[in-house]
Parts: sequence; structure tokens; C-alpha cells
Amino acid sequence: MNISYFLLSVLACGVASIPTTLSATQSETSLRVLNQNFESDLIDADTHYNSNIIAWLSTGLGETGVSTPLEDGEYLAPNEQGQVAFLQGGGKLSQVLQVPLQDQITYKASFEVGRPLNNNSMHLVAKFEAQGLTLGYTLVDISAIPQGTWQSHAMQFTSNSGLPTNYPISVSFFNRSTDPSDTLHLDNIKVTQSGTPEALRLERTGVGLISENIVLRVPQDYNHISDALEELHKHFIQADKIATIKVANCTQQGLAEPLAIEHPQGENIHIIGNTEFPEKCQIDIAGPSGFFVNEGKQLGLMDGFTLNKTGSSNTTAILASKNAIVTLGENMLLKGFNSAIKAEKKAMVFANGVTFNDNNYDVEAFMGGIVQAEDTTSTSNKSFGFYAHRAGRIYAEGAKVQNLAGSGFYALSQSYIDADNSDVSAKNRGFIAQRTSAISAQNSKVQGTEETPIYADQLAFINSEGSNASATSPELSTVANRGSIVK
Repeated sequence: MNISYFLLSVLACGVASIPTTLSATQSETSLRVLNQNFESDLIDADTHYNSNIIAWLSTGLGETGVSTPLEDGEYLAPNEQGQVAFLQGGGKLSQVLQVPLQDQITYKASFEVGRPLNNNSMHLVAKFEAQGLTLGYTLVDISAIPQGTWQSHAMQFTSNSGLPTNYPISVSFFNRSTDPSDTLHLDNIKVTQSGTPEALRLERTGVGLISENIVLRVPQDYNHISDALEELHKHFIQADKIATIKVANCTQQGLAEPLAIEHPQGENIHIIGNTEFPEKCQIDIAGPSGFFVNEGKQLGLMDGFTLNKTGSSNTTAILASKNAIVTLGENMLLKGFNSAIKAEKKAMVFANGVTFNDNNYDVEAFMGGIVQAEDTTSTSNKSFGFYAHRAGRIYAEGAKVQNLAGSGFYALSQSYIDADNSDVSAKNRGFIAQRTSAISAQNSKVQGTEETPIYADQLAFINSEGSNASATSPELSTVANRGSIVK
């Protein structure tokens, strides 16, 4: 380990203020190590080894590879290890684990070391590294292993905020012997992590100050998302830190009333469900709106949820108003709402990649509201997929709007929609612009409409260059009324 770095880390830990930890439950999980038992390599029948090990990088001066230990004198007992890695003197094997280093986590690697018969004493160095820095290591004295036998060993370390967090971890093994004939064997490498990632730490400095990336777990530490938000509202979040509300179980997270995001540093708050399977983290919304951000406040990120309407027909899932800003991740599904996303009064919502189903309006922007909803998917909409009115703006390039009972894109009253490269399948119309509004629908596709696929009225403008629009009735075509233009 870099000694000067180690001493600095120790001194830093010694002068830090003592935090109040509000999340302490620990769990151990296994990290994926590719080819951890060295059984996936083909062994050459003549040489009995393969010098190229799948998923492992060899960078040492000595030879490394995979072999099947011979039973004629290499080990005292018949070998039951299967294929193993061998490291001759100066040989080094390493693998980058596809996980980022996290603060306040204990990482452990266990492995088996074999010393063949007639090999001299040597040392094996096992390390955890990140960004070229040694995080933890162990030195195995091979002379303590009887010749012809195997032993189990392990190494571990606990991370802290002074280490290169968020960078990938690697695990490596090095035969320190200078004699190429000194060979050791390695097998069954396992890596685990334990602890609570980024445990919540609140430095009591008169006002609450969150000076580290933190995680508030729901329902383990707080029963409801609202409880975690209430706790965060007591504290100031440092500008470069993120407070994550991690929801592991959504069954008790239903909303009967709007849940307001009011923290003055809301841009530093992330609300995260199941980003791999958002359908497994469903929140039922019965009130007039679900998540409400108002008066210039922000929500840094919401991702990994399925939001369902269970209340009145006018329910809105995400409502941003009066200069508020909301960012949604691409692992969001919004179902059954009157307006799934609504931005009003100069508010902004970023919703790229979001999925919509069975809503009245998927996206609504009005009174200066702005929504960016590129590469979204909408199915079974009842009215308008994307509706901008009263100076609203929607940016929806690449949107797929399928099987709509209504129309795809509607711009009304000095509004603008960018729907380039979109794909619309709708019963009524594909694109409608009215009352000095404009739509850009270049290279887009409209099919299956029972009315005019592209319709402009009252000084409106639609740019449909490169688009392919078709209706169920051949006589229906593009219409431009009362001073409008379609090109």
C-alpha cells in the first residue's frame, strides 16, 4: 500500500467529526467474478495447460495459465480441484470487477492456494485495487503450506470517503518469487461486499449538514418516502452530494394525497425504486396528483417505479408548476392517468425514455411549461399522446406513440412540439397544430388514422419533410386551413 496515502487517510479519520448514523443494518452479497474456478478454459491435451485465461489479465513477468494438476506426484492426495490457475515466479493475474467502489463497505476476497510438491518457499500477494491505488492486501507465506496441499485464505478492507469511490475495483494475485520454477496454484476465488452503502451521516453543526453521499432506505429505515423526505428537509445538502431515497418495497408507498417535494436542495435528491424491473415497484396514486414540485423547487431524479392511477379521472402522476424542475429516469412506467406528466407555468420536466400506457394525456405542457420526452414509448392512449397548449413546449424526438384511441401530437395556442423521427399509430390524427402553433415532424411516420393524418389550422405550421403519413381512407391527406402551412 502507498504508505503516505495510508497515513493521510488515518489522520483524516482521526480529526473527522463523529457522525450520527441512521442506517446500520448490514448484509453480505456476492460480487460476480468471471471464471472464478478456472473451469471455462480448454486445456491442450499435449501440454496439459493453457496460457490464456478467459476473463483474467496476465501482466507479470512470469508465466501464468490454466492447468489440470497431475496426480503423479504434484499433490499428496488425488486432485479434486479440477482446473486451476498456475502462477510461476513473477506471474500476475488480475480482473476488474464490474462494480464501483462505495463508501463504508467491507470487501472480502476468499481463495484457495496450492503448493505443488518439490516447489521452494515463496510468497503470494493478493490485492484489491482501484485507480492504481492499493485498497487492501494480504501476503501468503507459501512456506507455511505443506508441499502437495491446499489452504484457504482471505483478504478484506473497509472503504472510506478518502478512497477513489465510484471507480471499478480490481482483484489481483502475484507470485513474488524470482525463480520461474517456483509455481503455485490458485482456485475458487470469491468476492463479497457487506455493509450499508453510503450510510446516512448527519454532521450536527447547528444546522443539519449532509456532507457525504447518503442513502435513506425505505421501508428499512423509514416507513414511507414521505418520512424520508421529511427527515431530509431538516438538513442542508452540500452542493456536490446526493441524498438517495432507496425504495426496496413499494407495497406500502401508495399516495392518497399529493406528495410535495419542497427541499431547497431538491436537485440533490434521488428517489430510486427497482431500475432493473420497475414493474416490481408499483405505487398507487389516488389523489389529484402523485408527486408535486412547485415554486422553483427541484427533484434531481426519480427512477425505477411503475405509477398507477387508482383515484379520480383527473389524477396526474407527476406535476411540476411555477418554474419547478423534475428529472425522471428511463425506467419509469406511468399508467392510467389523466395527465401522466404535466408541466405548467414555466416548469420543466425531463422524461427521456419514459414508458406510458393507457393515459388520457401522456405529456401535457401549458402556460410556458416545457417537457423533454425523447425516445419515449406510449401505448393505448385515449386522447392526445403529447399535448402542448397555451405556449407550452414539448421536445419528443424519436417518440413511439402506438395504438392510440385519440391523436399523437397536438400543439394549440402558440405552442411548439418537436416530434422529429417519431412513429405514430393513432385512430384520429398523427399531428395537429392550431392557432399559431408549430410542429416539427421531419422523418416521422403516421399510420392507421381514420381522420386526416397531418392537420394544420389557423395560422399554424407543420414541417413534415421526409415523413410518411397514411390513413385508412386513401382520400384523406394533409390539410392546411386558414393561413396554415404544411411542408
